[in-house]
Amino acid sequence: MNRTTAIVLAALTIGSFSCKKDDTTGKDLTILCEVMKPYNYEEGGQLKGITIEVVQGILNSLDLVNPIEISTDWDAIFSRLKTEDNIVAFTTGLTTERKEMFKWVGPVTLWHTGFVALKSSNLHLTTIDEAKEYNSIGIVKSYFTGELLRGLGFTNLMEFDNLEALVGGLYQGNVEAVFDNLSLLQIIAQDQGQNVANLDNLLTHATTQGYLAFSRNVSDKIIANWQEQLDIMKDDGSLQNLYDTYLPGTPAPGRVTIFTETNPPQSFIGFTGNLDGSSVEMVNAMMMEMGLDYPITLTNWTNAYSQIQLVPNSMTFSTLRSEAREDLFKWVGPVCKKRYCFFVRADTDYSIKTLDDAHHLRSVATVTGWSSEEQLVALGFSNLVTFDTPQEVLQRLLDGDVPCVVLNDIAIRILLQELNRPPKDVRKEMILSEGQTYLAFSLDTDDTYLNQWSAAYDKIVASGKLLEIWEAWYPDIDW
Repeated sequence: MNRTTAIVLAALTIGSFSCKKDDTTGKDLTILCEVMKPYNYEEGGQLKGITIEVVQGILNSLDLVNPIEISTDWDAIFSRLKTEDNIVAFTTGLTTERKEMFKWVGPVTLWHTGFVALKSSNLHLTTIDEAKEYNSIGIVKSYFTGELLRGLGFTNLMEFDNLEALVGGLYQGNVEAVFDNLSLLQIIAQDQGQNVANLDNLLTHATTQGYLAFSRNVSDKIIANWQEQLDIMKDDGSLQNLYDTYLPGTPAPGRVTIFTETNPPQSFIGFTGNLDGSSVEMVNAMMMEMGLDYPITLTNWTNAYSQIQLVPNSMTFSTLRSEAREDLFKWVGPVCKKRYCFFVRADTDYSIKTLDDAHHLRSVATVTGWSSEEQLVALGFSNLVTFDTPQEVLQRLLDGDVPCVVLNDIAIRILLQELNRPPKDVRKEMILSEGQTYLAFSLDTDDTYLNQWSAAYDKIVASGKLLEIWEAWYPDIDW
């Protein structure tokens, strides 16, 4: 071999290494998970759990044999996810801070997260700000719970290495309360031989969706393949079967995650303990047209609104469609029409005939995140106060804490019924605005799903089902 040939061969050899293609099959993935019963855990030398079996099912469908590594050190797992290529870590909460850091497949679970204490501590909590006054609140290191509370201004957080240590710290009195999912805490407390009945859910604050998180370098083809296999498990009932095995009575998340708030008579918990309301019935009628039975998560409006701004393929109802919101979401509907009005107590002499009259009141209250809040802020109301639910807003009016509230006219009667107060206890003054409410979908909702929901809506309109539901709930209001 002459010298020229040797140089050419050397160059080709070097080129073959430098031009190595990225893995598009998933065979190079390192799969990591934290011990988090009933999602990921080890028993009798076998890996078990909802997300474990989801991942194993995806691997089998894609003819992959990657091992799953399990550890109690989430902080180390999360560090590898942030710094190494070809990592998959689960079960990972999708948050605003994390969204662009990784690629995502899911959701595989919904976590309802809140403040939990021991009943023997006799703690009570009505607002999240009150928790800032506690001596200490326990969280797990590198969990999304810490991101969430620090973002809300909490400075009294104590970190634990894992959920087991968190639960131990609570029962040992090292912290006054912890911030996590009650169901997970109960399972761990039982495994530790603790008195599970002593756990007290003080306040549920947020719902977070759990995903499989991938390093940014992982190819979009791999992400699409994994998402496709997960969606198949959702469609054929395999995911629900896993939930029935590990968390009986808990619905598995669907392809579209659906949220609503307590906002009677459109959505609320009825006398039977089930979700009820005019908009709930309309959404269920649409799902029936599509052959779907996705769960509807009841949460506060602020959380529902943040989820559809953050998480793909998420929807909340009923959302007032306004000029300010038009480009924030994709829309299907309408499902309701309402008027936002100024209400005062009937036994007061407040008179609101103009916006200027309302400006001069001591305060005007409405619901945090509602369109009414956006409108009042835009109109320059410096005396505006907000609360998490319409029930609390109305209660503040009836207790005399605020002289005036802005609520919608179709809700006021049922809200009064819930508080065992007659309609004559409040008086409607002027109308702030009129509008229609819709199903609001996240902007990155797959258009295939959006078109399905839109077609289902058209069907219940054409069949007369929507009108039937409306007239049953609002016989005195024309559609």
